[in-house]
Amino acid sequence: MLAHQQTGKMVSRPGVSLGEVFRAGQEAYARLGYKGEWQYHHQGGLAGYQSREIKATAQTGRILAVAQALDWNPTLQGTKAEDTVLVGEKGPEILTATGLFPTEKVEIDGRSFHRPVILER
Repeated sequence: MLAHQQTGKMVSRPGVSLGEVFRAGQEAYARLGYKGEWQYHHQGGLAGYQSREIKATAQTGRILAVAQALDWNPTLQGTKAEDTVLVGEKGPEILTATGLFPTEKVEIDGRSFHRPVILER
């Protein structure tokens, strides 16, 4: 839920609607060969006092603003990833990196992120 498939631009950023971010996630599932998999678990949304103050759907019009917290949790059958991000002026700042899992460096829109890889024991 960090970047849009076709543009490579970050989508969890100010001025973008939750619906746009959600649709970018749907496109990513399809591009990676998991079309429709997003339907089996909610994908996240605005974080707050409730686990999700507003859940993202393709129709959610809420526009993101600087300093809002988001929880994204894409899933595939038998797996789940979850991140809390803070909407920064230039895009998301991942708050949930722990250093406990192996990661790989990915570049999105000219910024580098360390993302967890599948942990095998």
